[in-house]
Amino acid sequence: MSVIVQTLRNKSMRNFVAVRDQKNLVRLGVLLLLSSLLVNEVIAQQAADAIELTQDDAIRLGIQFESVKPVNDAMGIELPAQVIAPLDEGSHAYSLVDGVLSDWRASSGDRVLEGEIIARIASNVAGDLQAQWLDADASLSAARLEASRSERLFENGVIAERRLQQVQLALAHAESREASSRRALEQLGFDASSIDRLAESKANLGYALLRAPREGLLVHRARSVGEPVAVGDRIAEFQSSSAKWISVILPAALADTLGSSTKLSIMPTGETLTLRERDYSIDTQTQTIQLYAEFDTEVNYPLGSLIDVFILPSESGVLVPASAIVYTEGNNYVYIKTANGVIPRQLELIPIGRDYLVHSGLRAGEQIAVSGTALLKGMQLGLGGDS
Repeated sequence: MSVIVQTLRNKSMRNFVAVRDQKNLVRLGVLLLLSSLLVNEVIAQQAADAIELTQDDAIRLGIQFESVKPVNDAMGIELPAQVIAPLDEGSHAYSLVDGVLSDWRASSGDRVLEGEIIARIASNVAGDLQAQWLDADASLSAARLEASRSERLFENGVIAERRLQQVQLALAHAESREASSRRALEQLGFDASSIDRLAESKANLGYALLRAPREGLLVHRARSVGEPVAVGDRIAEFQSSSAKWISVILPAALADTLGSSTKLSIMPTGETLTLRERDYSIDTQTQTIQLYAEFDTEVNYPLGSLIDVFILPSESGVLVPASAIVYTEGNNYVYIKTANGVIPRQLELIPIGRDYLVHSGLRAGEQIAVSGTALLKGMQLGLGGDS
């Protein structure tokens, strides 16, 4: 009995699969038919919109055609840019005191190490802070001697514990005062060895020390010896060995052309850069945003150099000149040259500078009208001339 039931089940399953396959074939046939009808409709519509135009007519009417080209690294949005240091590292050394530039310890073009002294600034402020530290250092030495002496006296039972605690408290205050004065000198460019020499030989007394903020090339000395300086004045400019960046001003209307892997190029040298950061705030007066890109290789452009860059398309496609675009009822069209004339074709466009990028609907090598398009539009609408 069970064998009969299993046989019936198998037969039912085969019938079900056969019916299902037939339904799928019917659906596929319907889809192919609809696709065929749609293609035929497009072809018929193109035939209806086709404009008969001979070569002689095109020449006589001033209608010119150009072959469509694929987008390459020579195409894009051309913008001015300035070479800058990476955003996460400063490229300048600034004065930390008011005073007079006393002397330079490095010349323009010298490669300096991070922390190396490059100049000295004579300053009353520096002299006052150094005097305070010298006094604090002397007081600390005296407090240490007194603390050592009091500990011995306490151990011998000469003084009470209360007296020892008072001496130790005075030592702590002296240590705190010396540490505070030492930090003030460190802000003036003095390291531990410079501070020790100040106590021993009064070296650099009355001076602030300007040190290189990083290893690099001293490319500019902004102040001359004997020239007064104030807190925050730029004294020197450095060029580090890190890859340089550029700052670019981009019209806010073109911000949508940027992708996550947008590349920039310098023509005609071919050097490339990678977009690193963008400022999303829009300048209300100029309607622009700021972009920052890093060179992919080492370059010799000095900091501050002004150069022209291309923002390259982040996607592949073909280039359509702006002169080829015709706008009709909110849609974008171009006119394609055929054996017997021209036909209009609707396209989705992505701006890349003055021209446009097209992903689909147009092949490299097809010829499109780049002048006389208004006349073609009039002929298409049956106006017999310019629209």
